[in-house]
Formats: sequence, structure tokens, C-alpha cells
Amino acid sequence: MNLTIKNVFRKARRALLTAAAMLSVASASAQTTVQTTFKVCPLNVDGLPQKFAGINLNPDGPGSEGTQKIAQYIVKSGIDVLGLSEDFNYNGDLKVGLDGQYQMGTWRGRIALNNEGNVDLMKLRFPTDGLQFLVKNGYSFDAESWAPWNQNYGHFSDGADELITKGYRYYRVNFGQNIVVEFYIMHMDAETSDADNKARASQWEQLRDAIIANNSGLPKIVMGDTNSRYTRDDILNLFTNPIVADGNYTVSDVWVEKCKGGLYPELGSEALVVPEADRTKSSAYVANEIVDKVLYLNPTHGGMQLTPNSIVFDADNYLKADGTLLGDHVPVVVEFRAEGTTYAPATSDSFWRGETWVGNDQAVYLYNVGSHYFVSNDFAPVVTNITQAPIWHIYGGDQFTISNEDGYRLQMKQLKSQQGVVKGSGATTFNNHEDGITPGSHRIGLKNGVIFGDQRTHFFTVATEKGKKIYTAAETKDVYNDWLLISEEQKQAYLTYVGLYNKALSLLGTREDLDAPLSSVLQDTQNSNYSRSADDIKKLQDMIAEYERLNVKITDAKFATTCLPWNGIVPAGVKVFTATKYDDKATPCSVILKSYEGDVLPQGVGVVLFSETPGTYTFTRTDAEAAAPADNILSGTYKRIAGGNLDFENHNYMLLGNKTAGVGFYRLAEDSYIPAYRAYILRDKTAASLMAKVVFSDATGVAQVEMPTNAKATGVYGIAGDKRSKMVRGINIVRMSDGSVRKLLVK
Repeated sequence: MNLTIKNVFRKARRALLTAAAMLSVASASAQTTVQTTFKVCPLNVDGLPQKFAGINLNPDGPGSEGTQKIAQYIVKSGIDVLGLSEDFNYNGDLKVGLDGQYQMGTWRGRIALNNEGNVDLMKLRFPTDGLQFLVKNGYSFDAESWAPWNQNYGHFSDGADELITKGYRYYRVNFGQNIVVEFYIMHMDAETSDADNKARASQWEQLRDAIIANNSGLPKIVMGDTNSRYTRDDILNLFTNPIVADGNYTVSDVWVEKCKGGLYPELGSEALVVPEADRTKSSAYVANEIVDKVLYLNPTHGGMQLTPNSIVFDADNYLKADGTLLGDHVPVVVEFRAEGTTYAPATSDSFWRGETWVGNDQAVYLYNVGSHYFVSNDFAPVVTNITQAPIWHIYGGDQFTISNEDGYRLQMKQLKSQQGVVKGSGATTFNNHEDGITPGSHRIGLKNGVIFGDQRTHFFTVATEKGKKIYTAAETKDVYNDWLLISEEQKQAYLTYVGLYNKALSLLGTREDLDAPLSSVLQDTQNSNYSRSADDIKKLQDMIAEYERLNVKITDAKFATTCLPWNGIVPAGVKVFTATKYDDKATPCSVILKSYEGDVLPQGVGVVLFSETPGTYTFTRTDAEAAAPADNILSGTYKRIAGGNLDFENHNYMLLGNKTAGVGFYRLAEDSYIPAYRAYILRDKTAASLMAKVVFSDATGVAQVEMPTNAKATGVYGIAGDKRSKMVRGINIVRMSDGSVRKLLVK
């Protein structure tokens, strides 16, 4: 369709816990080799309204009936995860067709004008992104976030992308066995004018920067309606290559890998367009490029890895009865295999520990063991995340009521319609609480009260009726009327533990010298629970603190180099220098150093360190920002570079040392390597120098710090060439025993 818009945790107190009040948890190996397969699909569902403000906007679109058929296709196809675009005005029909088989992300609304008077068309912007995320039941997802594009183009022309709040979304899907994959779904600017292409380039860069910043160590899938072609958009240099150069992820396009033999179409070449007459044939898409893409990113340090098994452009099965397509885009169905070793924090279900029943205004979260739901302010069980559940108060002793500060109460009375959560009055006075089947659990009951026409003891229960969870009263004792009382302290313990675990996991692979102890800590703490959470939290905190410190030894020569794996605070007593020039004309060759004035040293920048007091100095990670200094010829690495990965055939690598010629940069032997956390100078192989002295300079080129060296002064001269018996106040020219000449200032 060629129309517009398309295209802290407070330390956990162990009070209320007893040995008998603990859930048994089956232990599992923390680092496990696992695998699974799943199918993903980006799909533009063509959900623009067929009519808008009396105008035929999308008359050929699927509309209500067609959207239901699209949803029925999704169910029948068995796709596990979908990233939808243009889910605007027929979201309700989508839900009907899905028939409860999929979980949905947030729907951000339809395209519709309000009735609040005149509309300024030049400021009109609908607050919907049209994106939707579907995950098949049986898997779980969380961490939804959304960001609008920084740049769009076209209000009533060029795709009218400024009328919609387009952007990208992020999700995290758990496929079981601790296999977690991150998803980015998006809808990019349409059309092909220079301004459209520029906006789309900005969007690729914005998405790239977000992904680089999210170095979680988890595999990622990027999919959606990109409105991009490799023949037209420089995706490789805008997105793919910078991520690969960052060093933490590889990036692959499934179509390029499976259908093009790994060869990307050349930028500026003729577009590979599916012939209009063949758009209903799956085979026509294999050799041709479409804008709906699936890219995947694997962490370079190992862990879980994705491999595409197949890609199908499922036009053959995406047809109406008349043989035309259900929508104007075809489903791109990719089956992935996920395989590798995985770490993950304990699930909340295994973390919770039942606490002692106290009553008398005891404040707790109510968690049902059998269904894994928390009691919320909803009339049926819907909340599985404790952060979305309210605190409930148990008032009384042997006879008690349960209510919360929002005015909701638990009710269990005679009629079926009187079971569950009610607003306002109507709370049941329960008169029975007893231990459940699950260790540490409790039953909430009513004896000698008329329920469903009889006076036997009934228990407040979660049940399933017609595929939906309900609250009811039950005589049978089972895990569906086992309730855990969870305190605010326990909730905060879990949130703190998960946050620290995920932060520690994201560090894996960033410091090779600490990966082994970090892996051990991740293994030790993976099966945490409330009773041991304080110890596990301390282990994680200590490990993270270790990662966020780097000790650098400055030798008796008073010099060292470093390269930090994060932005770090420069320790007191240390001066930092960059190198601005490699002077081949000096005798011997010189490296000119310039003082770095900042208190924060940027990540990945090679620098020279100087201190009058040799010793070990600690750099500490900081969130403060720091810009990389300009004109710095020093390279740096915080990972060991083996000799086999160095290009000795074409380059010389110069590392700081203090040898017979004094402190300077010496050529690295070709059977050696570059250690982690070091700076070095990369020189062309034609450069003959074996060594370059370091020279401090300010803006005038006058040295302000006397450089320690093994060479001795053999003569002192004035600036006119007159020989002196010793250095005097002002500028002195000093000739050294190694042949070098220095300009020194005596104040």
C-alpha cells in the first residue's frame, strides 16, 4: 500500500522465618548446557483504519474481518514470538482471532481524532507507535520499554511518519531452561527522498547506540518493518559494523546468511524487488530483498548462541479465499536454535519462602503456590509480578479479615458470585487458618459457615473455569489453596538480588582476569532463596566491586600505561598523559606527551601514567561521563591480545618500557603479545625505529617534568648555544649520554 503512515535492598531480616516455613527447591546446576528451538516473525498487520475522518484512507486494508483472519493465521502457524507493526485500529479483532493463545505487550492506541474542538493539523501527532509484541503461552516475557525515534520526516507527505509516534521497543523473553533472548522490534520511516533516507539513517544509529549500551551478555534479535534495503540504506556502516567493532556482539541478517550465501547486496546497486505478479508466491522472496528483516546478535564471549535453522517468506499460506494476500506485507518466519551455557537468577517462584502467620495487622503479599498468582485489586487472579501486587493486612487473631489500603477486601460467602476480591464493604470474617501442603504455606478458611449451601470448612482457592483463573471456595486441600505470606523485606531482598545478579552477569566477558571467579559466584548464587539471600547478595556485591576496581602498578621508573574497561576516576597522586605525536626526526625518536586534565578517564582510551611515588594505584569505575581526548595516537586494550591476532606483517607495536635507552616505547617482539589494560602505539611496518623516548610538553613545547632515565646529562647549554657549567633559572638545553637533547625549564 502506497498510503501515508505505513511505511538497596534493606538488609533482609530473617525474623518470621523458621526451618519448617520453607519451600523445597530442586537444585540445578548453575551453568548448564541447554538448547531449544523457537520461531519468530516480524509482521506489518496493515492496521490503518479503512476510513478516517470521512476519507477512504486504507480501503484495501484487511479491516476488522481481515485482521481476525491474520490472527487466525498466527495461531495456526505456531510462531512463538511476533513483532507487529501498524497494530492501530483493529487490536480488538486481533485479540479475538488469537483466542487467548498469545500474551500481548502494551497496545498504545488507535488513530482517532478527539472531540475537543478544532485540531491544529500542523501539530497533529497520534500518540501511538502501532507496535505490538506477541509471545505464545508457555513462555514469559518482561522488561518492556519503548523509545520514540529522535528524527522523523514527513507530516502529510513522504510517508507521513511525523503523524505517528514511531519508535522501537525492547523485550526480554524466557524460553525456559534459563534461555533468555532480548528482542528489539521497530517500524522505521518510509519513502525514499533524501530527507526520508536521512531520518532512517538516524534511526539505525539510535537503535545501534541503544544496543551497544545494553551489553547484557544475552543474545538479541532485531526485527521489524525497517523500510530499508541494503541497496539503498547503508545498514552495514550505520548499524552492523559499529556493533561488531565494539567487540561484544556479532551481527547477522538471516536472509543474507540463508538466502544470499552471506553476501550483502551492494549499496547503490539495483534494488532486488519481488515482481508484483509473484507477491503471492513464497519462492519469489528468496532471491529478492524486502524491508521486513530479522537480524540476530550473538555475544562474543560465549554463553547462549543463536543459529537460524530456516527462513520462510510465508506468502503461500497468507492468502484470502480469492488468492490475494491477507495484508500488504508477508510473514517472515525464522526458526532459531538457541544453544549454549547459561546463567540466570533464581525465579521468584523458587525464591519465595513462606513466613509465619502472626495476624494483628500483619502486612504481607498473598501468593498462591499452585497458580503462581498474587492477590491484587482485580476481581480475578491476573498478577504474577510482586511489584504489581498490593500489600494486604491481616486484621485479628483467630477470627480475622483481610483487606488493603486501597479499600479492597477478601470475600468468601454463600453464592459463587461472592467469592474473591471486592471493593468497599463485604469483607468475610474468616475463622480458620492452618498449615498448607507446601512447607511454610497457610490456608485461609471458613468453618461452620454456609458456603454453596453447606456448612463444611471451605478454603479460599484459585481455580480454573473455562480456561480462566477465578477465586472460589473449595473443600479439597491442595496447592491451589496454599498461600505464602511474603513480607516487604522479602520482596526487596528478591528485587535487590535479581538486580545485582543481572548486573554481575552483564560483566561476564568484560575482564578476562576475573571471569573465572565471577562464573563461580554466578553458579553459587543462581539458586538463591530468601533464607540465604543476604549471603548471596554480599557475594554479588563483592564481585561487582572487584570488577569496578582496577589496580595499576607504577614502577620505580615512575611510568605505566593503562586502558580502562569502563570510565574510571583518576586516583590521587597520578598524572595522566595522552600522546599527540610520534616524532621521527628527533634523535632518538620521541613520543610527545600532553597532559590530560580530566578527573575521569574514558573507557577504552590508551594513556600514559606518571607518579613521583611509585606504587599500586586503584582506578574506580564511575557513571560520570568523559569524552575521549582528541589527537591521541595511543591505542589501548583491556583484553589480552595474543600474538597470533597481531598484524606483525604490516605493523609494529610499540609498548612502554624502561630498558637500556631509558623510558620509552619499544618495539614489541613478534613472538610476544599485548597484555590486558595496556596502551600501545601502532606504527607502519616501514617505520624503522626500535624505540621512542617519551617527552613531556606543554603548549610552548617546554618540558615541565624531568623524565627519569638511565641516560646522564653530558652538557648544558643556553638557547644561544653557549655552554654552561650547570642548569640555571630559565630554559636550559641538555644533551644526554644516549644522544638525546632536552629542553628543560628551571623555575
